[in-house]
Amino acid sequence: MAVYKQPGSDFWLIEFTFEGHRYRRSSKTTNKREAEANEAKWRTDLRAQQYLGVPPPEANKSWGCAA
Repeated sequence: MAVYKQPGSDFWLIEFTFEGHRYRRSSKTTNKREAEANEAKWRTDLRAQQYLGVPPPEANKSWGCAA
């Protein structure tokens, strides 16, 4: 499951595996559709970095691998 809520939290979490690495972060939104859009953008950014050599956007430099 890529977008989910933890018990007691109002915010949606994003979690997925890409190229053998686990990525996880808060969406910082209470709207599931916004969280899903954030997750799709994050995956697109990772693919662009991995396969096209596109540098990460400034705002995404704190996004890291969780494992």
